[in-house]
Amino acid sequence: MADRIDRYKRIKAVIFDLDGVLVDTEVIYVKRMEEFYKTHGIMLPKKALNATVGGTLDVSWKKLKAHSPKEWDIEFFRKTYREYAATREFCYKEHLNEGAMEVLKALKRQGYLMALASSTPMERLNRAMDECNLKPYFTSVLSGEMFVESKPNPEIYLKSAELLGFPPSECIVVEDSHYGIQSGKRAGMKVIAKREMKLEIDQSNADYFIHGLREIIPLLEEINS
Repeated sequence: MADRIDRYKRIKAVIFDLDGVLVDTEVIYVKRMEEFYKTHGIMLPKKALNATVGGTLDVSWKKLKAHSPKEWDIEFFRKTYREYAATREFCYKEHLNEGAMEVLKALKRQGYLMALASSTPMERLNRAMDECNLKPYFTSVLSGEMFVESKPNPEIYLKSAELLGFPPSECIVVEDSHYGIQSGKRAGMKVIAKREMKLEIDQSNADYFIHGLREIIPLLEEINS
């Protein structure tokens, strides 16, 4: 029945970001970056910290380089931050957003194909999927580290659509970060922004806005009606 319904849907696939969408972890990353710099005697401005949300470490470095010691380069930043982060790990399952599993199950039941496209390194993506039991729901899982440029470059979303077997116009993205929203829009997809109330993030380029994941189901029904 789902296959028959799919032919008449305008949106046939949903591509999710991970952090800030399925798991409430953006604040954790921002706080960890802030504390990392404090260990080096540096107080980062709030605006600079917020500019790292949704980006890879390379993107973060571009935003934080001006606030870093002159002797630092990107290799030193990557190495020392990763070492610091490894001492402050957390369990993804404890931060799974309300309604996440309910929505994934409902979308799968209704015949939507789903992908995960995140700036997070693949090692962490795999850990998050294992801890939260997310793997059964995704046809494709891509990390920004697989590409020359991650978000806001659209390649990760274009590749996700290709692997799902649908044109961008039949895919919709669920994001929270400015970089992710830009990436989805540049890929030619409609973007749903999950509101982030704890951080100041520019989500103005999104097409739709939700406060909770459960709002995705009625929104898709409206779009496809």
